[in-house]
Amino acid sequence: MKFQKAFRLGLALVAGIAASLLSAPRAQADTIYACVNKMSGAVRIVTATTVCDSKKETPLSWSTTGPQGPPGPTGPAGPGTLRVLDSNNQALGILYDQNTMILLLGTQWFKLNGVLVAGFSQPTGTQLFYASTDCTGQAYFFSDSSGITDGNLPNNVNATSASQSSTTLYYPSGPVVPDFISYSFLILHADGSSDPCHPGGTVGYARTVSTQTLSVSPPLKVVQ
Repeated sequence: MKFQKAFRLGLALVAGIAASLLSAPRAQADTIYACVNKMSGAVRIVTATTVCDSKKETPLSWSTTGPQGPPGPTGPAGPGTLRVLDSNNQALGILYDQNTMILLLGTQWFKLNGVLVAGFSQPTGTQLFYASTDCTGQAYFFSDSSGITDGNLPNNVNATSASQSSTTLYYPSGPVVPDFISYSFLILHADGSSDPCHPGGTVGYARTVSTQTLSVSPPLKVVQ
């Protein structure tokens, strides 16, 4: 009886020592090192600097990190781009925020404010600059050296709107003109009218102004 108790106690001690030896290296390093007895196959956990008895033991090491598993399944698709359409399903642009969309004019993206379910709201006025003294000839917008008119991407579109279903877009186009001198300017209003030509000299980077009429059939809607 005493022998059986001692035997069971000995097994428990061996198991406890083996568990502690196995867990300690795992917490300290990514690699486990051992010496394997050539006769009995018994494994002796050692440190990385331990030298096994070459006559009786074979050195062995293995990583605590297994090979990378296969990739998981593809997740569900995100909401994607929200497009703005009119009642005839004419694509107008991409929703930017609650009342703003971005649209492609030529090869550039621009931001158009005041886009509502009922159509275009009345925008604020916009200034057009001229090299002439009487607001005739090519109109220009001032910009920075990169051609951005308002310091943000995408550029703001300047617009006039005589109704909610139609608006005229004024946007910068063409290369940047350095040291452009403006001798006059005028202000366009929401209904398409303008103030009288104002004299005034301004120097800076500028780009020519192009126009495009955007007509829609309200109400507008947002779809994926």
